[in-house]
Amino acid sequence: MHAYVFTDQALMRQAGQFAWLSIDFDNPVNAPFLERYKVEGVPNFLLIDPKTEQSVMSWYGTVTVAQLQQMLEEKRAAAEKQSVGAPEKAMALADRLNAESKYGEAAAAYRQALDAGGPQWPNFARAAESLMLTYELSGDAAGGVKAAMDYVPKMPRGQSFVNAMRIAILCASREKVPSAADHRRRIRSLAEEALKVPEGLADDKAGIYLTLVSMARDSQDAAEAEKWAREAWGFLQKQTQTAPSAEARASLDWARVTIAVQLKDPALAIPYLQTSERELPEDFNPPVRLATLYAQLNRLDDALAAYQRALQKKVLGARRVSIMLSSVAVYEKKGDKAAARNALEQALKAAEALPEKQAARLVPKIKGQLASYAAPEARK
Repeated sequence: MHAYVFTDQALMRQAGQFAWLSIDFDNPVNAPFLERYKVEGVPNFLLIDPKTEQSVMSWYGTVTVAQLQQMLEEKRAAAEKQSVGAPEKAMALADRLNAESKYGEAAAAYRQALDAGGPQWPNFARAAESLMLTYELSGDAAGGVKAAMDYVPKMPRGQSFVNAMRIAILCASREKVPSAADHRRRIRSLAEEALKVPEGLADDKAGIYLTLVSMARDSQDAAEAEKWAREAWGFLQKQTQTAPSAEARASLDWARVTIAVQLKDPALAIPYLQTSERELPEDFNPPVRLATLYAQLNRLDDALAAYQRALQKKVLGARRVSIMLSSVAVYEKKGDKAAARNALEQALKAAEALPEKQAARLVPKIKGQLASYAAPEARK
């Protein structure tokens, strides 16, 4: 989003209407904010009412400049009591419930808005996409499939449709009911259509490709899985050639790693990650992803060196602990129990220094791992 959206001069139109704030998800000093305003992951956009200090909208995932402008304008108009009809009122309620993580209630309100507004309603696409996001966040695969069948085919073929289909096919891949095979066929056809939408964001299309690969593997169709993986790699290659900046190109490194592994050729992605590390020297993500690839290739010393490079950068909080724990697995693979134990002890110290709620999620797990290492005296 930093590479493609917030650099767009078109957002200057909203600059004086909203107070903009960027929160570092990993920095422990931001823990009180993140405890008050629930964030499901990154990127996550919150719109907070300054009068009540309540979040009136939460948007998880990618967004285009046009979508962001539409959402901001919609909320500004609602605050000024402009053009607020039945569908707008239902969607405002749905947005608030969604921001409060009441996903079931939010989904019902989004459906009410969609039914009241109909496919010709200007906000139909945004409401349908928001509805699908509630099912992604709640993990309700069956509900997501039903919503996809009811509303997504009626959406205009733009970015909202692509993101809705990313979620729809993910839900279809996880649905566990007798009719799931039929649903998967119908939704896969729509997903293939979404891949051809020019306006679709690359992140969302990459997500569709990865789910298509996963579905083929689950069906034990190796040829189909390889077909989608190779098509996905070709798509990523095109994105590499057209990326406007190093940051934009690196934004798809996560997909390059996953697809290279799916193709059983982890080395395929290494040059791209090396380029990202060279061009973005302050970013810890490229060396972490390189370490993943090196470990896959059994280049364990290279993996450990990459993790150490990542830890030398500005990486804070739980993310730092996560990198330490990843290095433990590599030490164990090497058979170096002493180094693995030392890395666990360092990770424990870092975890214990985190804010209380973050520490509570990590410390017991690390202590449990440490307990599995017998002390030298106990082995004698």
